[in-house]
Amino acid sequence: MLFITHDIDWISPLHPYSLAKVFTHGKKWIGLSKVIQPDIFIRHIEKLVSFNQSHQVNAIWLSGAPQKHSFQKFGLRYTADCPSYKTALNMLLEAGCEIGLHSVNTESFARQTIALSELTRQPIHYHRSHYLKFDENSLFKNLQQQHIKTDFSLGNARKIDLPSQMPVITYGINCVPTLLFDNAFFFNDPKDVLHQFKQKINEANMLKQDVAILFHPENFAVNPALWDYYEEVISIVEELS
Repeated sequence: MLFITHDIDWISPLHPYSLAKVFTHGKKWIGLSKVIQPDIFIRHIEKLVSFNQSHQVNAIWLSGAPQKHSFQKFGLRYTADCPSYKTALNMLLEAGCEIGLHSVNTESFARQTIALSELTRQPIHYHRSHYLKFDENSLFKNLQQQHIKTDFSLGNARKIDLPSQMPVITYGINCVPTLLFDNAFFFNDPKDVLHQFKQKINEANMLKQDVAILFHPENFAVNPALWDYYEEVISIVEELS
């Protein structure tokens, strides 16, 4: 099975690390004229929801529920009580989207899970660690304690590959490696990315290995060409499924 996921890392571009990404994210980030549009990421979440519905894509949206606003490099750029965050979350709920936890390692895992469950009024079944920052032993123990069954924290943000081995200590968690991150399109030739993705999907099918792909909604604002790449990825999946 292939899981299509979307991480919500940013709600508003008005954050110090937005400008810093001009030099760090494949030399691409939204222009200054868009930075002053506080709802730009909300509009791309809405567009991505519509796109998925029109293409019959049942994506999993992984959202944080942080209590503290982080200005650290590996923190999320919003809090659970941020008005824009609530707008985005309500939009996803109204569209009937599946919502999982996108956790940070600077706050209690249990508190984040409970907070997101209360906000969505539904149990949390899916998880990925923000920036893939996690300790295997503590992560899978936390997942078990919070009754989260599927985790997408394995993978390489810039390399398309299956892990050489899965974690030994899983506590009964379904560890689904993320095969493709949209970041790969920022740092590599898109044709090469799509070719490698097709090869690895075939390999995963032969191994009967569940895998996931990840596209961040804010990255569609950064690089509009991602819409074409995303549609091509969906076509490859449909072709090989």
